[in-house]
Amino acid sequence: MLSVYAMTLCMYFIKKSPNKWDYRLKIAFYIIVVLFSGSRKGLLMIGASILLINVVFGTKNLLRNIFVAGIALVVIYFMVMKIPALYNIIGVRVEELLSLVFEDSTQDGSLITRQTLIEIGWKYIGKNPWFGYGYDNFKLVSGIVGTQSGDYGLYSHNNYVELLFGGGIIGTTLYYIPMVAILVGLIRNLKTHACIPYLLAIFVAKHVVEYGYVSYYSRIDAYVIAFILGCLLWCRNNKVEKSEEKENAIKKIK
Repeated sequence: MLSVYAMTLCMYFIKKSPNKWDYRLKIAFYIIVVLFSGSRKGLLMIGASILLINVVFGTKNLLRNIFVAGIALVVIYFMVMKIPALYNIIGVRVEELLSLVFEDSTQDGSLITRQTLIEIGWKYIGKNPWFGYGYDNFKLVSGIVGTQSGDYGLYSHNNYVELLFGGGIIGTTLYYIPMVAILVGLIRNLKTHACIPYLLAIFVAKHVVEYGYVSYYSRIDAYVIAFILGCLLWCRNNKVEKSEEKENAIKKIK
């Protein structure tokens, strides 16, 4: 996931860099890291980031930008499926994910376990939807123990289910109110600074894959959100300061 964030930031830095090949090599390196890590979440994040960036910058050439993004994703897909080393690491996992999405069947033990945990989580949420059962209690209340986890219980592997299970609708709403505020701020300030669309891509990609992992107690995820918020506030305040300086300059001329 950090490699995807780095890749997205390199896509921003490449625009103003005199040495564009340096950042192109870095982008290629980060994509390779994701592919050889075998991370389906990372692959989904790459797709979400590339598509969103091209859509945001596609107000004048939307179809062309979406076409370019589609070509890039198709190239990555064929690399994953046709290069034996990549296929054995991540291609097989992508096939199982597509099978689950489009055929509702899979032989991947990891996916089966995740889906089972999510389904069980929803059953418990339905019984106590407003207040939940207490944070980090899925592993205790559900009583599910993994075969490779010793005596330790399993969590839901889904941030939305984990939050609803732990804090109910009330707790989940309180958690996501600041996230929605940041999302709205990024969208409203897309033209404030050139980095904002890339920060938006990181923010959206992160929340897209939260269906497959739990992030609400992760320090690294908190740092990423803090970084995005800090950049957003700096860009917005900088715009206000420049606007005030311009107004003061006009007043002095008058």
